[in-house]
Amino acid sequence: MRAAWCLLLAAALLTAGCKSSPDDDEQAPTPQRLDASGHIVLTREERTAIGLRTTVVHKGVLTRSSLRFGKVVGRPQENALVVAPVTGRLAVPKVALGTHVSIGDEIVTLQPLVSAASQASLQAQRRQLLGQVAGAQAEVKARQDDLDRVSRLSASGLSTEAAKAQAKAALTAEQARAKSLQRAASDLARLTGGRIQLRAPVSGVVASLETDTGALVDQGAVIARIVQPGPRWIDLAVPPGDPVSGAYRVKSMAGSVSAKLLSRGALVEPDGTRRDRLEAPQEAAATLPPGAIVAVEVRHPTHGVLVPTRAVVRRGTGSVVFVQASEGRYAVRTVQVGGRDAEEVVVSSGLVAGARVVSRGAWALLGVLARAPPESGDGG
Repeated sequence: MRAAWCLLLAAALLTAGCKSSPDDDEQAPTPQRLDASGHIVLTREERTAIGLRTTVVHKGVLTRSSLRFGKVVGRPQENALVVAPVTGRLAVPKVALGTHVSIGDEIVTLQPLVSAASQASLQAQRRQLLGQVAGAQAEVKARQDDLDRVSRLSASGLSTEAAKAQAKAALTAEQARAKSLQRAASDLARLTGGRIQLRAPVSGVVASLETDTGALVDQGAVIARIVQPGPRWIDLAVPPGDPVSGAYRVKSMAGSVSAKLLSRGALVEPDGTRRDRLEAPQEAAATLPPGAIVAVEVRHPTHGVLVPTRAVVRRGTGSVVFVQASEGRYAVRTVQVGGRDAEEVVVSSGLVAGARVVSRGAWALLGVLARAPPESGDGG
């Protein structure tokens, strides 16, 4: 494209200097293309020949997008752990990783491990408890009968309300004692050969789960981790030199959702990236299970003067644009490019809003500068 414009300009310049005889050619003066201010001077015919066009530029924002990937994690305050109450072996889990569970849902079954001596002792304790449970149940029935009797007497005026309240309190206490003994007997039953069902303490998503059937787990070992509903964190892997952005879009199977930056990573990981932490809103939690790898669109807005892409040309190691100083006079400006796309370039320095730049024909003007004397520089 640059060569084409230069050829057109050369043809225009040759046409402007042609005469009817060789003598006239020798006498014709060489046109002056740069004035005292360093501006390129072109006639109307020359501008028409190269198809020169200008555009008034304005301030604006150019947004560039890049795709990065991150890992979803749950916030620490929303994590609930399911731990083994005793040493035992795992049975087949009742749920899968990523499952949504409610409070009380069974997560996994544990088979307790008890030595032969301990098992005999526990069996003896259990038999004693069962005897106490039977006695407590009989006592509950007796207390209930006593309350019924006092209630009838009170209704006929032969007993007081205080006696009725006392009988009711005695029944309640005995019922609580019986339930406590029953729970203890049930616990002993599980420890002597039964199975313990570990249940979800909260509603949420199963974020981690021990799934090795038959695996031996120690008392206190974490069997599962449940993440409660709430905002999700995303650890985003980005090149160390990438600037942070104010606009992130997290993509999931249900669509995309905006996220905000919580912190910029301070360390470079072994894979050569840093980890920026984002936060997605609570309404996206259902589609962002902890542990999932998600794509994130990172948007980088750049502010400056927006210029047509073809108006910016390379000169040496820098970039320049041509600004119309007046009718037929053009000045070169060295500019700093902040970002670009197929249609526009954002200029961060070297150009002001309201300037009229050459949007078509810039390469031809660059060719004029290339043939100018070495002392000619940027025009005022």
